[in-house]
Amino acid sequence: MRIIIYAEVAPIERHNVRAVSLIVAGLALLLSACGPTKHPELALRGTAMGTTYNVTIVDAQTIAADPPDVAALLENLNRHFSTYAADSALSNFNRHQSTEWFTTSSELCNVLADAQFVSEQTLGSFDVTIGSLVNLWGFGPGEIKLEPPTDSSILAARENTGYAKLHTRCDEKMIRKDHENLYVDLSGYAKGIAVDAVASQLAEHGYANFLVELGGEISVRGLNARGKAWRIAIERPDGEERLLEATISISDSSLATSGDYRNFFEFAGHRYSHTIDPRTARPIIHNTASVTVITNSAAKADALATALLVMGHEDGFRFAAENSIAAYFLVRGENGFDGIATPKFEPYFE
Repeated sequence: MRIIIYAEVAPIERHNVRAVSLIVAGLALLLSACGPTKHPELALRGTAMGTTYNVTIVDAQTIAADPPDVAALLENLNRHFSTYAADSALSNFNRHQSTEWFTTSSELCNVLADAQFVSEQTLGSFDVTIGSLVNLWGFGPGEIKLEPPTDSSILAARENTGYAKLHTRCDEKMIRKDHENLYVDLSGYAKGIAVDAVASQLAEHGYANFLVELGGEISVRGLNARGKAWRIAIERPDGEERLLEATISISDSSLATSGDYRNFFEFAGHRYSHTIDPRTARPIIHNTASVTVITNSAAKADALATALLVMGHEDGFRFAAENSIAAYFLVRGENGFDGIATPKFEPYFE
């Protein structure tokens, strides 16, 4: 897999950059394939949810059985969570300009309830209701923007946001918003949800050793084809060079990375990242480049990585350490990038 990282960008130009998350995924697959193998592998690859997926199943017994239809599963999830599909359950809710209760799918309701829990846990640093701001800054499914919005438009959009304005009654498959223009965006969460769903389906089919990767979010179970824990390399983004930042080993865990350079534009000498701080209604401006989180759920890792990136490495490290979160921060320094790991993350290093 060829990964390009841009160190410099031209003024007033929009970039969609594959950040550390995709680098992690590519090197995860690369490292897991290195060395002599003891067991055969079955590889399933394709495109879904606007990105690529890679599934590696280990063990001859599992390969003998018919694998689940990963593509169909991901397409079904897209029908619930996509803001790009006009007929998705989420798009239907976003178009519902009313504060009355809205009947939706159980899948969407449960995901929103889980997202609300993470929002409360992170004091609003993770917030799926910032869709109006994401769209305003040009990072949603609508028009691409090449310059920042006005202060007045930011204030107006901010009135439509706030996780406390979203409510769920999942026993009845009902959701409600306090502001009729509230717009939910699951782009910082949906890939992790999808990875968990694929991993659960593989486990239900009896598979015990596998790796699932979607757009850089990863979940692994058991051991790789060499009978060892899955090896994942985290690469340091430094120009167009591929420099290894660290190598970790994980098993029965999930990993997600959020970075501020995956999607951005520059205007008048300022760089505007796609990562919006719900507390300021503006892109993050600190020097934390990315956050990688390891936990038992790809969705949770995805959400926590986003929240910690919003917090920045100082507040984020403190929060992660206090809450026993395995997190690794890449921070821009005077001489490149500095890696900072919480105590919970350190055991994963090789």
